[in-house]
Amino acid sequence: MPREIHIPWWAEDPWWETPEYAPFVSRNATKFRIAVSAMQRYFDRAWWADVPKLARRNCVAARLTGKGTMVLGFIDALGSAVASLEDSEGFRSKMARLKDDDSGSTVFEFLIAGYLRAGGLAVKFPAENNANRTPDIVADWEGNRIAVECKRLQVEEWEQWAMDIGLRVLNDLPGDAAKRYSIQIELDPRLSEIRTDDGKYPGINRAVAEAITYRIGSAVGEVVATAPQLPYQFTIAGLGAAVLRDKNEKIETSLSGFSISPISQLRRILTNGLWRAVDQIPRGLPGIVVIQCEHLPDPDFARLVLDAITRHDPSRFGRLWALLLVPRLYLNDARSALLFINRNSAASERAPTCELALSALRKHLDPQEA
Repeated sequence: MPREIHIPWWAEDPWWETPEYAPFVSRNATKFRIAVSAMQRYFDRAWWADVPKLARRNCVAARLTGKGTMVLGFIDALGSAVASLEDSEGFRSKMARLKDDDSGSTVFEFLIAGYLRAGGLAVKFPAENNANRTPDIVADWEGNRIAVECKRLQVEEWEQWAMDIGLRVLNDLPGDAAKRYSIQIELDPRLSEIRTDDGKYPGINRAVAEAITYRIGSAVGEVVATAPQLPYQFTIAGLGAAVLRDKNEKIETSLSGFSISPISQLRRILTNGLWRAVDQIPRGLPGIVVIQCEHLPDPDFARLVLDAITRHDPSRFGRLWALLLVPRLYLNDARSALLFINRNSAASERAPTCELALSALRKHLDPQEA
C-alpha cells in the first residue's frame, strides 16, 4: 500500500512574505493582509485535509497550490471579495458551495459580487428556489434593486486538450531558453481538429499531445543552441512558427493558436449563457448578465445579433440592462472584456442603480464597449 503523501496546508508556509514577492505585496500591503486573513479563516487546515475526499476537483484548492504571482493574484482577488461580503445575506450558503466541489462558477460569483460591493452597492445572495426565478446576486442602491446573473461557460473537451498542450509547452521549455529568452509560439489555428473522440480512442489524444509538446521543445532547443541574432523567427515543422526575442524587450513568453470561429463563439455564449441567464432574472427586476468564457466573439457581429434578438422578443429581453463578456486568461493572453448595453431595455426606471453597478464592474474589468 503506497505511503500517504502529505500536502502542506496552503498557508503553512507564508512564502509571499519573502523579498521576491515584496513588489506585489507592497502595492497595498494592508489590503493584501486582509485578503490573506479572510482566506485563512475559511480555507483552513481542516478544509484542506478534506479536499481529497470531494467528488470533484476543487478549483480553489488547485489555485492555492504552488507559488508565484498568479497564486498571489488569486489570493488577493478572492480574499478581498470574501472579506467584503462576510456580512451579506446568503454568504454562508454561498461559502459552503465555494468550499465544496461546486467551486468554479462560485468563485466567479464571489468576484463579481465583490466588485459590486466595492462600488458602493449592497449585495445579497438569494437562496435558490426551483419554483421561482432566482438570480445569483441581488444588488441594491438606496432601495432600488437589480439582479446580476453570472454564467461561467464550461471548457469543451478540445479546448481543454489545447490548453493542456499550451501549459505543458510553456512549462517544459528548455531551461536555458526560458531563462534567457522571450518566446512567442503560434501554432496552426486548425491543429485541434486532429483530436479524436476520447471514448473511442483512449490514449491517442494524449500521445498526440505529447508528440506536439516534444517537437516544439526540440525545435526551440535546437534554435537556442545556435545562439542566433535576435529577434529570430523560425518554423516548427508541421505545427507553426515561433519568434525568439531578448528577455529585456519585456514581451511575455506565450503560445497562441487553436482558434474557434467567431460565429461559433457567439452561438455558445447565447445558447449556453445568455438564454439561461435571462430566464433567471425575476420579472419586474432589471438585470445585468455577466458571462465568463474561453473565447470572445467578434464585437460588431455580436452587437448586430444582440440588437436583433432583444428587439424581436422584448417580453423576454426587456429586463436585460447589459451583457458583459469576461474572458479567462488564456495561455498568457490577457484580453479586454466586452460590454453590450441593451439598446432595447425596458428597465429605465432603475437606470441609476444599473449604471452604478456597471461603473463598479468597469473599474475592475475595464471592458471595451461594443
